[in-house]
Amino acid sequence: MGSSLLLALVRKLDKKLGVTPATLLKVPFDLAHWQGVAAEKYPDGLPKPQSDDPTQWLFNGHPKGSEQSLHVAVARLLGYRWPRQTGSRFQDCPALGLDGLEPFADEDCIVCLPPLNREQPAAARLRQLLTAALGSFDERAIIAAAGLKGSKSKALEDWLRDEFFEQHAKLFHDRPFIWHLWDGRSDGFHALVNYHKLDHAALQKLTYSYLGNWIQQQSDDAKADKPVMGVKSSFDLP
Repeated sequence: MGSSLLLALVRKLDKKLGVTPATLLKVPFDLAHWQGVAAEKYPDGLPKPQSDDPTQWLFNGHPKGSEQSLHVAVARLLGYRWPRQTGSRFQDCPALGLDGLEPFADEDCIVCLPPLNREQPAAARLRQLLTAALGSFDERAIIAAAGLKGSKSKALEDWLRDEFFEQHAKLFHDRPFIWHLWDGRSDGFHALVNYHKLDHAALQKLTYSYLGNWIQQQSDDAKADKPVMGVKSSFDLP
């Protein structure tokens, strides 16, 4: 029943500030009336449960139609899959099969913002995934809609570097599963990693392949008298 009607019926029985469950059980309920309302509103039966919110288990894991298309796309790029994509099923919500975005997921679940270890930069790979998922899209519009309060960045490169992680953490209630690891410089080493896949082997590859490749690039640029970005001799996880 409507919330205003329920409130009126409850107050007829009990005017106290705190209402007990026993009082709620005494509220009359016209089953026939509400069955008629349901039949009129849902002539084909109640709709199947679904959610466009990526923080919910029912979410299908696809950027298209999601409340947070850009954040979902980043998660898919990093190899993350939602429960229904990994075989979980719920009442009237079956497990899901492949959706065509699997080839875009990084093999080791490590994606660097600059081009390293013979891989394209993160923004370029993200654009490819978004195109496959959404077709043509307005980059500025999808960035502006990202996060709980929107974004100010104009390009994916800037958004990934400056806004993604803070938004991701807030969106998933301070339990981020995509980590942004960097050296403290905006023009330095940046890598996104899937926390669930960050085992010892992945950490070794991150340190010696990706970070090692970045340091080698800086060394080569120094020898060629090119401007050198900040280089650190060690890499520490937060």
